[in-house]
Amino acid sequence: MGWLRDVLLGKDNGATPRYGRAQEEPDPIDWSGVENLLVDLSQQSIATFAQKHKKESFYGLGFDCNSSEGQVLLCLNTRELQRAAAAKVYPVYSSLPSTENSRIASAEWSFGAWGYHGFNLRQRAWGTAWKSVEARVSASQFMLVTNNRLEAMTSLQEAFMRMAAKALVRVASGTAVDELRRDVDFRVLCMDHDESPEAGFRRLASLRAP
Repeated sequence: MGWLRDVLLGKDNGATPRYGRAQEEPDPIDWSGVENLLVDLSQQSIATFAQKHKKESFYGLGFDCNSSEGQVLLCLNTRELQRAAAAKVYPVYSSLPSTENSRIASAEWSFGAWGYHGFNLRQRAWGTAWKSVEARVSASQFMLVTNNRLEAMTSLQEAFMRMAAKALVRVASGTAVDELRRDVDFRVLCMDHDESPEAGFRRLASLRAP
């Protein structure tokens, strides 16, 4: 996929920004091309993961993102792993008041507590191909912060999140996910590191709306 990274990020693969010091805003990013790359890499990562976890059944697939750094962590979790994580925080959670049980339920989409958080980072192919996107996004964010272009910075972050959410929708309907054992209520979520699950679900819903 080297040719695709060259098209998206330039021959230097984003390691050196293609703009001069006087420029206040970065060059536009081809989000459609980045989305295609993310879909391809995610499908490869999930297919590799599925071959090693055939006996587990998953309730959720997530993209845990950091839109300021161009980072995407692929995450999967099972109900058994969710209960185990909850038990560590609330050892007697079965006897807790309903409000506390609700808090445990909300941890259902706390990616950091998932049993398989960022499993793509352990796959060499991911790091090799995606690091150029991370470098380009980080450089763009730095330029905007340095020039106090906060509105443009927010727009860039949201563009990244919409790109990632669109990629996840495509991945969820692809063949790689079919290789996973899934619960009947299996869902997907794309979420930035500082936003709520509800915000992530709303973004996905907006993409699916007619």
